[in-house]
Order: sequence, then structure tokens, then C-alpha cells
Amino acid sequence: MLFRSTTGSYTLTATLRKPVEDDFPQNPRLATALQAASIDGNLEYTGDRDVFRFDPAFAGILTIKLDNVAGVANPRLRILDEQANVLAEDVAGGEGLNSLLTLRVSAGRTVFVEAASAIGETGSYRLTVDLADDDFGNDPRSEEHTSELQSRVDISYA
Repeated sequence: MLFRSTTGSYTLTATLRKPVEDDFPQNPRLATALQAASIDGNLEYTGDRDVFRFDPAFAGILTIKLDNVAGVANPRLRILDEQANVLAEDVAGGEGLNSLLTLRVSAGRTVFVEAASAIGETGSYRLTVDLADDDFGNDPRSEEHTSELQSRVDISYA
């Protein structure tokens, strides 16, 4: 099929919009420190993700929940290391379609928490973190375990 060319005048209109202000940065180098047990945030535009920094005060088990508050029906939660490598990811592993991750962390080893939508939605969310002390490590041969067990067990001989 042949296309004909036509000439004529036209009007092009462009509107400059004010940039959308992002509540939390996407870049781990600029990440907001998580200091409270929970924080509310917004995904302001399609593809937005908010990154937070968590610096564990002690070694333990870190549990992170990402819950939909309004509009983000499929929240995606990622844990990143200091080089922004993904350590863990979850979509819909929590209650309903919310996200939930649990991992062991070391004192002084920063991890980054990324809140986003799995399908690019906008809306609000609540991010909750809990660091629990791991009262027993994973090595059954360590003295820490045997001395703790010995002090709890009362052995008597008849």
C-alpha cells in the first residue's frame, strides 16, 4: 500500500507537570534508616520503589512485613545486601496478598529493604520490622548451647 504525504499546519501542545515528589528514595546509597517498628509509605508512580536501610544492633532473626494499606494489592518485598544484590524476595507470602520475609542477620551488617508493587501499582503500604534475639544458634556442639541446657535440666539419680 502506498502512503501519500500531506502537508499542512498543526498545533502541538505540551504541558510541563510538576515532578512527583517521592516520599522515600529508590537508591540504597540514599536509603532512609529504619528506626521504628513500622513505617508508612507511598508508591507515587508506576515503577516506584522505596528503599530503606536497616542496621541490626545485634545478631538475630529479622522479620519484615509489607502490607497493602490502599491501592497496592500486590506488594513486593526485597532484601538487598550492601552491593544491592537480592538476598530474598517475596510476593504474597504473608497474610492475604501481603509480603513476608524472615532472615538471620548479623550485628553491624547493613541490609536494605525494598518496598514496591509486583505489578507496578500505586498506593500506600505499611512496612513492619521486628528483630528478635536468636537465643540458640545453629551449631548443637557449641558450648553456649550445652551450658545453657545443663543449667536448665535437673538430673537426679535414685
